Amino acid sequence: MNLERSLTFASRLVDGLVVTLVTMVLACVALTALGPRVAHPSLVIRGGSMEPAVPLGSLVILEPVGPGDLHVGDVVSFQATNGTTVTHRVTRLATLAQTPYFGTKGDANADPDPAITPVGAIIGRVTLTLPGAGYLMTFVHAPVGFLAALLSVITLLVIAVLLDELARDRRRIRRRDGQVAQMMRSANWTGGDP
Repeated sequence: MNLERSLTFASRLVDGLVVTLVTMVLACVALTALGPRVAHPSLVIRGGSMEPAVPLGSLVILEPVGPGDLHVGDVVSFQATNGTTVTHRVTRLATLAQTPYFGTKGDANADPDPAITPVGAIIGRVTLTLPGAGYLMTFVHAPVGFLAALLSVITLLVIAVLLDELARDRRRIRRRDGQVAQMMRSANWTGGDP
């Protein structure tokens, strides 16, 4: 592979990285900003209790769920009595004093959760799991992470411009060398002394 092709390949690779990085950052921002507005909030999974179905570091997208729409086997995110947000699988449904409750268990846990929870504590049912995306979401939402992503995009854009300019210079040199060779051929110059 000649230098010009290598430069073109590197330029396209850097362009692809820029597009990928910008797309990922914009997706994170959109999920966070727009998700709740269209009743689909997102959460980052910070524990391994639901592995392998919902791995640690996943980003989950939730949908609203009413008491009549809740089923055993659904994975739901809810506020536990201690105030933490938990994402576990529904294992049972019950009604106590005309209030619907549900019991849960993490897939990786040996025992079910010790308490049943009122359905009103549900934040939403998991509709989409994006493994690893929670790490990116957490990183991008930290000020230093957003700054690092922004600087990465700027650096990649500068590299892309430099690679394009270098490839353009190589084409100019090749074109000039071709013109010089053409002039020498048309003058019947053989390279010897006149």
